[in-house]
Amino acid sequence: MSRLEYENEYENENEKEAGSIPIAIPIPIPIAMRRWDVGESLLSEPFFPYFALHEQPRSWRTTMRHFLLLACLLTFLSCGEQKPPARELLTKGELYYKERKLVEAMDQFQQFVEYYPDSSQAARCAFMIGFIHANDFQDTLRAREAYQKFLADFLDADPGLRTSAEWELKHLGQDISDLDFLSPEPTPLEPVAPETPQP
Repeated sequence: MSRLEYENEYENENEKEAGSIPIAIPIPIPIAMRRWDVGESLLSEPFFPYFALHEQPRSWRTTMRHFLLLACLLTFLSCGEQKPPARELLTKGELYYKERKLVEAMDQFQQFVEYYPDSSQAARCAFMIGFIHANDFQDTLRAREAYQKFLADFLDADPGLRTSAEWELKHLGQDISDLDFLSPEPTPLEPVAPETPQP
């Protein structure tokens, strides 16, 4: 006799000893649904289909399996999404930016803004998203959206950041050499009077 045959025979014996245990599994069905066996409308009382209440033999192994499956399912559902620590997101974002891993840096900054919008560093992270789009990717459309979102969402942000975002918005798409204040203008030379030696 193989091991599989032995286990099947053992389970069959235990099931005979345990007997049949009725199991009711309530399955909610919308009120407007009609019963297919009778054809009557279910307008006032809940309805559980006939297949939800049936006789099912159960051994202790089957019961234990169901219990473990239910425990695993509840554990999985109770975990949910946990947000990473703020310091970790900020540090990783800055590190990725220094290493020129720009997509990863923007992802970290975006997560920081989503998870910690009331933090004092959220405004800087939102600004950096626009800055990377504008200066590293030269994507003026996304940079404009990011800067406008920054200016709308962070009204009480550092004035220097707000000024920088407004300046970036004003000069989006322009080459750095085209900006007037950065190119040196020739200044007229004035004759300088020679210094007279003092006795």
